[in-house]
Amino acid sequence: MARVRQADDARVEEGVGMSSRNTVWARAALLSALAALTPRPAPAVDLEDTHWALVGLRGEPVAIPAGRGSPYLVLQSKDARVVGSGGCNHLSGGYTREGDRLSFSRIARTLMACADGMDLEREFLEALEEVTHWRIEGDRLRLFDSEGALVAELKAV
Repeated sequence: MARVRQADDARVEEGVGMSSRNTVWARAALLSALAALTPRPAPAVDLEDTHWALVGLRGEPVAIPAGRGSPYLVLQSKDARVVGSGGCNHLSGGYTREGDRLSFSRIARTLMACADGMDLEREFLEALEEVTHWRIEGDRLRLFDSEGALVAELKAV
């Protein structure tokens, strides 16, 4: 069994020959290596094939007019199509995803006129045109423009 003695502020284990300072460094290196090998948990929600309800535009919460549904998106992974609603009209189009980059294209919508909610729908569609990046935090999808500004926030439902 190794004996422990003090020598010049370093704890030395006789028979082992390693100071406590070296032991701490070795443990830290081992823990760092193990952390690098440990897989990071995937987001609780997937970007694609999830129903995303709009909860914010440009950092401000959205108010859904009475009697209207919430604007939403679903990014369909099978054919890289986006479908959803602006709150009044249905929308559909394409999207391209590469890592954290995301862009929407050819978004079309039906042309119903609603008494309430048309401004929100217009602002939502304008925001989608600006999207270049995305990030999921918990059950929230945050969409950003090329300068990193938050343009839309959606919640998984």
